[in-house]
Amino acid sequence: AVELIRYASATSQDLFQSSVVHSFSPKKLYLEELSDHPEDASVGCQTDAFLDKPATPLFIPAKSGKDVATQIEEGELFHFDTEVQPVLEVLIGKTMEQALLEVLEEEELASLRAQQRAFQELRNAELVEVQRLEEQERRHREEKVRRLKQQREVLENERVIAEKIAARGFAQQYLADLLPSVYNTLREQGYFYDPVQRDIETGFLPWLMAEVDNALEKREIALTVLDSEFRILCFLLNIDNLYFYTRTPEKNTYIVVLDGIKLQRTRHKRENYPRTPEKLRN
Repeated sequence: AVELIRYASATSQDLFQSSVVHSFSPKKLYLEELSDHPEDASVGCQTDAFLDKPATPLFIPAKSGKDVATQIEEGELFHFDTEVQPVLEVLIGKTMEQALLEVLEEEELASLRAQQRAFQELRNAELVEVQRLEEQERRHREEKVRRLKQQREVLENERVIAEKIAARGFAQQYLADLLPSVYNTLREQGYFYDPVQRDIETGFLPWLMAEVDNALEKREIALTVLDSEFRILCFLLNIDNLYFYTRTPEKNTYIVVLDGIKLQRTRHKRENYPRTPEKLRN
């Protein structure tokens, strides 16, 4: 069957390859249509259904040897009341021994627990004492640190006070001559002043000088007008010269003599007035 399957597969592969190779060759020249139909008939068959496999029976090996039986009657082996006494003695002895061991173990455990409680109490007392000593040591250490800090603060305050005293003495010694000079300089520069005097100097005196200047300017204008009138009068009256004579020099008062007529005015120098109009215009 295997050889047949191999032959069929090889034949099918050869046919497939030949069909692939000659698939593009012209087949009309070599193919011929078959019109004869041979007789055929259809036949069918049905196989039986598979039956379940029965369960495999248990393997029981075959017997070997011979069967033997023994019958023991009552009282043949031992007497129970007689033979059980040693067993009971052993059991009771073992039980009593185990009970004694358990009692001894319990007493030992109780003793150990009592010792442990005593040790724990002693340990707790020692821990309390250690904590008390540690707390006392901590308080002593904190007190020592606090005292040292206070002492350092006292020394620092004393040093600062000494420096302040020295600085104050030096400042007083340095400012003893500095303050008067500074005050004098500030006073000279006008930072320290009398309000009344400052008001008089800045307000009243400028106003007074301005008023005096205005009055002097008006007086000068009036004198200028008077001089021009004198010149015109001299020109009209045909007066050659006009002389000024000082009467009261301390008051800057002068006497003007005009053809025997005395006129008083203020001048500081003697002037000659020409009679010609050209010189008057100049």
